[in-house]
Amino acid sequence: MRAGGVQYPFKIRIDRSALATIFDHVGAPFERIGLLMGWFDGDALWITSAIRGDSQWNGDPKYYSALSPEFLAKVADAILSGRIPGRIVGWYHSHVGQGVFMSDIDLQTHLRLAQFSPYVVSMVIDSKTFEYAIFSLSPNGSLVEVRPESIEIV
Repeated sequence: MRAGGVQYPFKIRIDRSALATIFDHVGAPFERIGLLMGWFDGDALWITSAIRGDSQWNGDPKYYSALSPEFLAKVADAILSGRIPGRIVGWYHSHVGQGVFMSDIDLQTHLRLAQFSPYVVSMVIDSKTFEYAIFSLSPNGSLVEVRPESIEIV
């Protein structure tokens, strides 16, 4: 977790098992990606589970992960049919030894998901240090890092 960022009027609560799933998934020598599942209850965004994305490394050092339309459609169908509980509340991905920041591609991914909810978050993890940060859109529409005081592991 990093210092800095924006204090939100709501908390982000992350289930320990969801965080363990994410850290297990991103412990690879290439970028990984997935979805954050949960709900918003009025004063907190709950992240209760994570779904591993469909990225595959091709050996290219400039490789990056993306959430394919097919993967998103498969998850949406599973949510609608009740096979996956909750709703998509964000996404996560790793940067391998590059620190935690939102690239231009990351911002585009975030904006694609934010059209469904103003509470969507992005979690970026450096898979070498396991440092992480969470980003969201501020009320004025700019991307900001959420302050550690607003994040609680439960």
